[in-house]
Amino acid sequence: LFCFRWAYPDGEQAREDNSLLVEFTLTREGTGTRLTVTETGFAALGMPEQDRAAYYRDHDTGWDAHLASLQNYVARQI
Repeated sequence: LFCFRWAYPDGEQAREDNSLLVEFTLTREGTGTRLTVTETGFAALGMPEQDRAAYYRDHDTGWDAHLASLQNYVARQI
């Protein structure tokens, strides 16, 4: 398990109510490894619902792109 908080205001410490928590979990699966990525904390950011929904969609799309890049990288290493 590896995790970090991000997307908090400049000059502030990351807290549950002002940041997002990203968790990466590696689990053995057969002869391979499964990576699970979870990002939480959107509801606590204090944004209007419409802005929060757009922010969530941006992150969801971003993780799709980053994880596809990671998958391609790993495939080249094997």
